[in-house]
Amino acid sequence: MLIAVAVFAYGSVYGSTIEMPTLTLALVADGATLLAFASLIDVATRLRKTPPWWLAMIIGVGILAFNGDVIGMLGIALSQGAWIFVPFAWSLIERIRELWTLPSASPLEKIRRRTLVFDRLYVGIAIMGLWICAGLVMVFVGDKGIESFFDVRLLIIVGLVFYAIAAANVWRVHGSAYAQRPSSLMPWFDKGNAVQLDPL
Repeated sequence: MLIAVAVFAYGSVYGSTIEMPTLTLALVADGATLLAFASLIDVATRLRKTPPWWLAMIIGVGILAFNGDVIGMLGIALSQGAWIFVPFAWSLIERIRELWTLPSASPLEKIRRRTLVFDRLYVGIAIMGLWICAGLVMVFVGDKGIESFFDVRLLIIVGLVFYAIAAANVWRVHGSAYAQRPSSLMPWFDKGNAVQLDPL
């Protein structure tokens, strides 16, 4: 995640050297997986015991299959070559692997993982709303029309803000204050879901 922050920070200074399709693909890929990853972590943290490997695979693949955007992004990533496909596929495998590791984790660790993944989803939705608003403003005051939504500088700002907030949240969630009183970064959005560990 810190690498992503560094890439977008670099782009904010040297934006002309970064191609727009690369930025768009990175943001779309992350956005397409937010709901699927939240679903995987929700299930993994609410399981009472580690499921057999074959059942975990069925659960993981089933959740991803119900999130069609993920399957579509796998195809797009594959078409872009190994340097895009391998990291993206590895992130999916890592999330599915948590169906084995999280059921036996401590309640605090489960709450931390839930908070991180759900906060990432909430921040993503909020950033998307701000991106749409900023794009509309640029459409009306600029001369690029609908292309303003994919202005390289705007994409860099969107990515930088998203990854910077996510990185800061990792630091917050692993701090002692959070351990004493776990809470979402956006409690009005979360409504207690992050600390909800009711078994399935």
